[in-house]
Amino acid sequence: PSPLKLLGVVDALRDAGLAPWVHEDASTLVWQKVLLNIAINPIAALAGLKNGELLQPDLFNACMMVYREAAQVAAMERVLLPSEADFEAHLREVLELTKGNTCSMLQDIKAGRGTEIEALNQALVVLAEEHGIAVPINQTLVSLIRACHP
Repeated sequence: PSPLKLLGVVDALRDAGLAPWVHEDASTLVWQKVLLNIAINPIAALAGLKNGELLQPDLFNACMMVYREAAQVAAMERVLLPSEADFEAHLREVLELTKGNTCSMLQDIKAGRGTEIEALNQALVVLAEEHGIAVPINQTLVSLIRACHP
């Protein structure tokens, strides 16, 4: 939408008692959210653990390895991400705040439903291939989720 229309929507939402905000780069926000899901969901699902249990050093390191691959792809897509240290701090915060939560991928597996692995990690694998980047950790996670939970 045009900036004026967007501001009109923001004003209407404020008038309704909500607290909307406008961000100039929505694609960066989307990538940041997707990167959290890419890093958390398949590992928690394969391990059968709640989010907070991924704070264990080895599991947290695995999440960061997934992120590092994804960040390379984001850079090729010209997405400006926060520093790795900032992402790491944010990941810790999210895992702590949601420590009792079961991620959606694990919920889907337990319920016998399909997962979002195709829309998350597999989509990243496809983008990586387009840029000639190897993302073996993400590819392995996709293969494991597909094999274990068809």
